[in-house]
Amino acid sequence: MAYITLLITNNQLLPETLRIWLFSSQACESMFRTARSMSGTFSSVVNFSVTEFLRRAEKLSVLQTIKSEVESNPDFPFHFPSHHKQVKLQNFTSTAKISNSLSTKEIERIVQHEFADARELVASLNITILNKVGNPIAMDEVSVIVENHLVKQQKSVVQVK
Repeated sequence: MAYITLLITNNQLLPETLRIWLFSSQACESMFRTARSMSGTFSSVVNFSVTEFLRRAEKLSVLQTIKSEVESNPDFPFHFPSHHKQVKLQNFTSTAKISNSLSTKEIERIVQHEFADARELVASLNITILNKVGNPIAMDEVSVIVENHLVKQQKSVVQVK
């Protein structure tokens, strides 16, 4: 997750990548239903090509971007009517803008804090994770282990292809 966040802060991935809860079959099904409903009131055509679906998805993306802008900026010139039940869900909306205020230093601070929390949690269970020398494992050592593991996985994927 920290790696994905770093890619986003370096503008190599879109901020929407952090919305992991949207990568489920329910969100995909909802997207397809919405795209299918864009046919029009008096149209009986419910089947469409992949190209047509992509055009409809692009239109939906533009609408979601506008909706996101409306939710984050009350002075935005467009306003969409909202159902009274939707007002309650506004705090948990999937269209809210993701802040780009994270920096590499902030991510490092968060990861270090979470590492310390994990170490305390493991220690409360009377478990000590030691390195090869017998000392408690440090953050840098974990980073090296993870990097080596990722390199091994990458090599095995390349060899399979």
